[in-house]
Amino acid sequence: MGIWLRDLESYGVDCSFILRKKGTKTPFSIIIVNLKNASRTLVNRNSLEQIISGIIPEIENIKPAFILFDGYEFNTALRSIKLFPDAKTVLDAGSLRKETEILASKADYLVCSERFACSVSGLKNIKKESDYKTAFALLEKLNKNNIVITMGEDGVVFKKESKIIKKPAFKVNAVDTTGAGDIFHSAFMWCFTKNYDFECSICCLICTKARRNEFNSIAGRG
Repeated sequence: MGIWLRDLESYGVDCSFILRKKGTKTPFSIIIVNLKNASRTLVNRNSLEQIISGIIPEIENIKPAFILFDGYEFNTALRSIKLFPDAKTVLDAGSLRKETEILASKADYLVCSERFACSVSGLKNIKKESDYKTAFALLEKLNKNNIVITMGEDGVVFKKESKIIKKPAFKVNAVDTTGAGDIFHSAFMWCFTKNYDFECSICCLICTKARRNEFNSIAGRG
């Protein structure tokens, strides 16, 4: 872990809340990349829930501006929403599960995949304007705030002042998509810290994700 911590700290990442506890199993992921189409398969081992719940008492006095969650540490996400009521919340909703459905109803920003939107709306895919309208009509029953649908190489669809807007993705030579979604959501939140408006933030993060997909794998470092 020391090597990884030093690496993160060299880029200015605050690692002060990383927990080192004897006997605790560190969660890890195995990532398998398809070199033909840049897709990847992710296998996760060991839950973060117990570890994160042990950290919560240590961060009760901080005041985060934003909280990003994806539903995997469900109880911790609910506890964080209650603990930090002034923080804006962003949900990374990849697939429709009971946990993501509940969190989607509470998030200030629901940033969901096309798969999630299709599961909610019953659509097979989201390709044309009538699909956008159907998807948003049903997603808005779940979330009354701000909704963004990410569609991979087809770009992003969102709603601004009752108008549905589609932003195309940049055409790139995708080498490895590992971490692209995480960087997408991180860039989204970073833009808010810089007071960018909603539409400008989305344009910025589309560019950021495109650049990530053209890089070689980040998984093999160290």
